[in-house]
Order: sequence, then C-alpha cells, then structure tokens
Amino acid sequence: MIAQGGPNGHSNLFKVTTYTNEIVTDKDFFQYSNIEDFKIKLEELKNTDFSGFNKKRIGETIFSFLTVIPSLIGKYAPEKFNQFKFYRVRLNINEDCEDLRLVRTYSYPLPQFCKENGRANFQNKSVFYATNSALTAIIESKPKVGDIGYLSIWDGGTDREMKSGILLPRNLNTENEWYILAKEAYAFAEKHYDKVAMQKSNFFHEALNFISSLFLIEKAPYSITSWISNELIYGTAWKDFIIYPSFANKAFTSNFAIHPNVADKYLKFVKVIRFKVLELGGDKFSLSTGRVGELIQNNIAWRTATKEELDFSLFPG
Repeated sequence: MIAQGGPNGHSNLFKVTTYTNEIVTDKDFFQYSNIEDFKIKLEELKNTDFSGFNKKRIGETIFSFLTVIPSLIGKYAPEKFNQFKFYRVRLNINEDCEDLRLVRTYSYPLPQFCKENGRANFQNKSVFYATNSALTAIIESKPKVGDIGYLSIWDGGTDREMKSGILLPRNLNTENEWYILAKEAYAFAEKHYDKVAMQKSNFFHEALNFISSLFLIEKAPYSITSWISNELIYGTAWKDFIIYPSFANKAFTSNFAIHPNVADKYLKFVKVIRFKVLELGGDKFSLSTGRVGELIQNNIAWRTATKEELDFSLFPG
C-alpha cells in the first residue's frame, strides 16, 4: 500500500495500521452497529476519570471502547528526512547543575527528570520533543517574562528509512506545513478502503479524528494521549517518531515526539541560540537575542548572533 506526497512536495509512503494489525477492516469495529453509538462511546472515553489508574488499567480501559487504535504511517527516505529541521527550547537552565558547552544539555531530559506525564510521554520516560517551527518551540515552552531560553536547532541525519506515526486530523489547518501530508495520507486511506471493500471506513475516520483531537484538547495528566504515544514510540508497533498538531499554536504548526535512541543516532545538532523573554501578550512576545552556540571541536563555543539569527520567524520549517 503506497502513496506519494508529503510536506512541501516531499515523497512519503503511507499505510493504514493498528497496534496489532497491518490492515484495518470492518471486524475491528464489530461491537458498534452505527456511527452515532460509536461517537457516544468515544465521548464517554474522553470523559473517563483515569485517576489512580496504572498503565495497564489505562490500556484496558481504552481497549474496552476501541478494539483497535488506528494510525497512519509516513515513511521517509534518508534524503527526505535529512531535509527536516527540528526546533526545541529549554528555559532557565541551571548552570550550576548543567554544562552549557555540552550538546546533551539541549537534548531530551533523562527519565528521572520526567516527573509527570507529557502529551506524548509517560512519567519517568523520555521523548525528544520538537516542532517544525522556531516560534512554536518557544510558545510550547510556556515562557514567562524574564525567562532565559535556549532554542536548539537540529537536522535529520539518518542513513535508513524513518517511520512516523501520523496523528494529524483530516481537517488540519491549511497553513500547517504538514497539511499536504495529512491530506494525502487520508486520500490513500480512502483508496485502501475501496480496495478491501470496507463498509465501516467512517468508523476509522471517527477513531483517528478522536485521537488526533485529543492531542489538542486533553488536559494534564494526559492519560490517553501519553498512553497512545508510549505505545507508538516504545511499543511493538514502534515508530521512530510521531507527528501531532501543536496545541500551543492552535494546530497552525506540528509537533514531533521522537524516540530518544533515534534522537541520539539520527539527529544532528546544528546550533543553539540564547534569548530572553522581554514581553508577552496573547500569542505575541518580544525577545532579546544575541548569543549563539556552535560545536567547535568537543565543546559548544559562544559567539555573537548574526542579523539572520535574530529573527526566529524567518527560520526554515
């Protein structure tokens, strides 16, 4: 099952998948006779109180409503993945505890520092969070006036095909760079349904839309999205990374959650830019920048930023 297309015209491969099956069929939605009943049950799942549930019980509860959790897969050849830019922000790094000369300082946190669930990670489990937009990376960090931030920039650097889980809604904002990816992935899925004569394809779409919307609306402790992300990144239906809409930027851009081993092996540190938050107002903010760190020999060395490095809105996606 192959389809062409992707962000900015890049080629990708897509296929419909679940955690246990390579193909979604009508049998995966056998317990629901009509779509309205299915929607009611999904709403019930969304409103379930998971307080005190361990990981196993969360999974069992999710599967009591959804016998299959579908996702779309994007596959990227090295020449495509290595064109991607990844942006990540850390705020207020304690220089007494961490060394600003080490690349490690700007990468994913160690598991022992993951004190609570994130939207794409369990407590005490790491992922490399990043976005395709420098400004979104800052917004996602939830800065306050006076904070000192470090925007790190990473390139893809793989020598093998990379596999992603696509958790983007069908109606993704057209201004999102990954709009084409979502559009073509869903178009491919439609062709798949015709091929296997699937009568309940609307159930698949409802399930996938439900999951992608949760990445925008679910609140802490992110019981459902953290569980799904963990299965996709660390589980048997492994993905190198997942793509989901940015909550902080109202889905105008997309976020990535990347397996730590993938980040270590297949991402290349480019540079880090220090900034200070001067003003905040709604979605707008004012920053002061001036220092840029690049890897020189074994250490990150700091220099004065060039004019092109001062305006984050001009950075490529």
